[in-house]
This record gives sequence, C-alpha cells and structure tokens, in this order.
Amino acid sequence: MIMPPEVSARFYCAVRDREIDEPPHFNEEYYMSTEAVEDFEPGDLPFFEIGDSSSFLIMKPHSDNPNAVWADKYTKIEDSFERFIWRLYHEDPGYYGEIIYPTSSFSHD
Repeated sequence: MIMPPEVSARFYCAVRDREIDEPPHFNEEYYMSTEAVEDFEPGDLPFFEIGDSSSFLIMKPHSDNPNAVWADKYTKIEDSFERFIWRLYHEDPGYYGEIIYPTSSFSHD
C-alpha cells in the first residue's frame, strides 16, 4: 500500500533521527516498529507498506538514483518510481514479492 505523504514524511524523520514516537503515527492504520526503523539508513524514504507494517519499500532521495525503488539496501525493485507504479497497475499488484522473496527452483532427477 502506498502510504500518504504525511506518513512517509514522519517515517523519513524517524529513520533519519533513529527514533520512533509513540504509535500510531498520524492515524491508526500506519505504524513502523523500532526494528523496522533500524533496518534503514538515514535518508531512506519509506513510502510503501508491505503487509503487516514490518516491511516497507523505500526510495533513496539523496542517492545517485533518487527515483529507484528498493526493498532494502541491496535489493532494487525498479530503477524508477514511474515504472514501479506502472507494473503494480498493469502487471501484478504483488510482482515485487518475487524479487524480494524469490522462489527456489529445484531440479528433479
């Protein structure tokens, strides 16, 4: 779920400052645990909540590619936010799950 801008801004500040206020943040629908805050680098912008408020997709506005969408420090989902939104709408709303949690392929002899 794409979070409202005010929630993303609050989470950005929490990641930057390495602190989290008393939940809920702005409304009861959005929450980021201290553990989730610690998973990101200062400057990361959480904007997309995955499931249960423990996983987020982020953008890195201060990087060489500020429009890229990331699952974590090393897992890039898309090179552009526009492409990410296009794929959510036109392909599959959960396509990024295959990138984050790839299924193992087993060979059968």
